[in-house]
Amino acid sequence: MWKTYKLTCSITKNIYYGSTKLGLEERKRQHQQASESECKYFIEPSIELMDVFTTERQMKNGKRQLIKDNQCINFLNNL
Repeated sequence: MWKTYKLTCSITKNIYYGSTKLGLEERKRQHQQASESECKYFIEPSIELMDVFTTERQMKNGKRQLIKDNQCINFLNNL
């Protein structure tokens, strides 16, 4: 199952939308450890499940819509 999620910085309130097949806490740890993550410098980020999909195509469409409809730090060209 594919999941979309919202990662929010506790200080700046910046939001990043992502997707994963991993557990959400594991994915959050990966963001914090990654050298090139868009949200690497989020301070004490919270992670929230947005939706669950059965196919990668559905997930990509759902994530694209989240990014288009909400203020966030994502870049649409990464989809």
